[in-house]
Amino acid sequence: MPTAVFSGAGLSKALGYPITSELLDRAMLAAEKKRLGGARSNNADCDLFLSMVKRAAPGLSERPDLRQRVLITDLFSMVEYCIATDEPLGSLTATELIEFRRLLKFAISEVLVAAGPSDEADKLLTAQQTDLKKSIANWLLSLGNSATLITTNYDVEIDHAVYGAIESGTPNPDRIATKVDLGFEWRDVRSHGQIHPRPKSPKFSIFKLHGSLDTLRCPTCGHVYFNCLGTIAWQAFRRQVDYNNTCHCSESRLDVHIVPPTFVRRVPDANLSGIWRNAIERLRLADRWVFIGYSLPPEDMAIRSLILRALFARKSPPEIHVISKGPEANHRYGTLFPKYRCYAEGVEAMRFSEL
Repeated sequence: MPTAVFSGAGLSKALGYPITSELLDRAMLAAEKKRLGGARSNNADCDLFLSMVKRAAPGLSERPDLRQRVLITDLFSMVEYCIATDEPLGSLTATELIEFRRLLKFAISEVLVAAGPSDEADKLLTAQQTDLKKSIANWLLSLGNSATLITTNYDVEIDHAVYGAIESGTPNPDRIATKVDLGFEWRDVRSHGQIHPRPKSPKFSIFKLHGSLDTLRCPTCGHVYFNCLGTIAWQAFRRQVDYNNTCHCSESRLDVHIVPPTFVRRVPDANLSGIWRNAIERLRLADRWVFIGYSLPPEDMAIRSLILRALFARKSPPEIHVISKGPEANHRYGTLFPKYRCYAEGVEAMRFSEL
């Protein structure tokens, strides 16, 4: 049965990654310890990030306990609004706001790159997460060529588990280029800018609506570099400019290829716009929709629009499955779909092979 699988933050959380509400606190803690960026950490960036956060949200200096309640989405939305309207944000000038936006992208990317199992000492939890990742990857491949994974997640855990399963080991970029459809053509990080077109008969398709940590984009030619072997988003923030963070077209500095978490997520990049268009088409054609760990958050207005457009472009409704904990997600799905099956036990308890 042609299946479209839609995953969200709940799946990443089950694999040990922080959700949106945890990003700001983790980023500030890492910056305070001069560890934002791990071994690549730059003290100047850490200090500037903390300074700008406190200037944008002065109360955090007096109430550090609020950091766990303030969404990085709030800060990003204010920054984007002020840039768009050419207004200062408190004492932050227009020039500083551009730098603050860069640092917020840096913080999100680095926190997610550094993330993994929430407690390294808990070997049982790590084993459970590894088993869950393998289980989902194998299930996705068992669905056949008609399956598509559509996701809002930046991390690459499921993607790369699928690539490894396809290759039965370490993925080979040339072979992955013929077997996996990302929804856009891409440049190879190993070669001299070789462009891989979308495969005609992919074994698996994955459309990342908000971008990914294993991609970088050139602002000059618009092409995206993709690495099936690991994350490369961190390359965009290194102070040193070299072969690894510049494009073959003109040696332009590469940028992260993600849509920042704001209340109104704009998708100006042609590659991402193409992904959204392809996602609607796959949803339109699929006989079954499976939502995994996606709670339909209120700020994802564009996602709701995408889902509704795909739904009303069909002659008949698909079979719908929702795997998500908590009553809120169930209520939100109820406003979109008259009929669906809900698995309220969540991602961790799901037996995907039986779905």
